[in-house]
Amino acid sequence: MIVSGTLLERVDNPSRFEHRFLGQERLRGRAEWLDIYEVLASDEAEITKLKQQPRAQFEDAVRAALAERWADARSRCDTVLAIHLEDAAALRHRDPPPS
Repeated sequence: MIVSGTLLERVDNPSRFEHRFLGQERLRGRAEWLDIYEVLASDEAEITKLKQQPRAQFEDAVRAALAERWADARSRCDTVLAIHLEDAAALRHRDPPPS
C-alpha cells in the first residue's frame, strides 16, 4: 500500500504502521511534489521482515537517487537486494531512469 506523506502525518502515531520512504512523485496536474511511503503491513509477514531489515539502507538509496547520486544509490540498493532480491522499489531506484 502506497500513501502520501501528508496522509501519514495525519495519522495518530504513524510509527505504529511499519513504513518506508519511497521517494517523491508529482500528481498529474499538480505543481508540488509529494513524499510517498510504502506501508509494509499490507505485505505478507515474511516480505515485511525482508523489507524492514535493510530499511535504513533502502531510504538512503532513495535519497541518493533523488539527488542523482547514482553510484551511491546503486551501492545501497545492491545491499537491499542482497537481502530481498525481488524488492521492486530497490530495483527502481538502483539506476537512473531511461531518458
